[in-house]
Amino acid sequence: MITVDGRRESDLFKRIHGHDGVLNALPHDLNVGAARAAIAARAHYVDLGGHFDTTQEILRLDRPAQKMGVALTPDCGLAPGLCNSLAAHGILRLEKVTEVKMFCGGLPEHPVPPLGYKNILNLEGVLRNYFGSTYILKNGQVTQIQGFSEKEEISFDAPLGTLEAFVTGGATSTAPWTYEGRVRSYSYKTLRYLGHFDKILTLKQLGLLDDKPVSVDGHSVVPQRLFLTLAQNKLAYPEVRDMVVLRVIVRGEQVGQRMEIIYDLLEYEDPRTGFSAMQRLTGFPAAIALEMLVSGAVRAQGIAPIERTFSPMTYLVAVQRRGIRIRETGPRPLIQPQ
Repeated sequence: MITVDGRRESDLFKRIHGHDGVLNALPHDLNVGAARAAIAARAHYVDLGGHFDTTQEILRLDRPAQKMGVALTPDCGLAPGLCNSLAAHGILRLEKVTEVKMFCGGLPEHPVPPLGYKNILNLEGVLRNYFGSTYILKNGQVTQIQGFSEKEEISFDAPLGTLEAFVTGGATSTAPWTYEGRVRSYSYKTLRYLGHFDKILTLKQLGLLDDKPVSVDGHSVVPQRLFLTLAQNKLAYPEVRDMVVLRVIVRGEQVGQRMEIIYDLLEYEDPRTGFSAMQRLTGFPAAIALEMLVSGAVRAQGIAPIERTFSPMTYLVAVQRRGIRIRETGPRPLIQPQ
């Protein structure tokens, strides 16, 4: 194992130099520096993304990446990433697309108190996406809306039953701009067990998630930092396996008829490898994208968003070859691996 300070671009450059590509799984606030280091090292770059303000900074690196002959594919994990590829697949399947709805959640196999949630990802990043803004397509135009809004209930087959979904940031990535004028509606919501939304809302209303300091017995305390410090380990539940639930709905027209295609995915921890569901569903799609760039199967320079650059059929076949099962219900079956 090699240790490197991810905050220092010079250190990252030294480790990346001499390699053809880099898959960045650092916390998102280090992504821009990692992308710059990859460009300097002439290495293709892929990250797991999720925080679109950071991704927007990476998108500004298009010209230097082109100059160095490398591709940058940010937001290439699960959501954003795999969900956008499934949407792209459905969009290609229909003559006219009016609506894309994406739902995804990383959950414990069963609800665990007090929030019905297991800390799978960086909890600070989760809260940032909960309460930040996001970009969607509304009436065919890119529109910015507030996260942690528009709660609804979604029904799934057993063992899931009914889950709740609400708007969070990051997962639509560059797709609203890609499909502007072609798709009327394109949106994303995070899935959680029933009751999670109201519990988080209570914490927020009490000020326990505020990021501005308050005075406590003469000491300056940031409520959110205190919450994160206490909750990070309390929500870990190492004995509880995780799962990933994903549903993508694409609606439109085919031969003058209204059509709907639904993609469903339910994956668990792999007992053979020990990889959690979230590790598999974020790491495998990103690794596939990087492999395609490095091998030359996909030729790209500069910014190479997943939905514009990678053939969804080829990409999803590669995903399924790694044991990720996608069920399609709709007018055309998803091509299965040979």
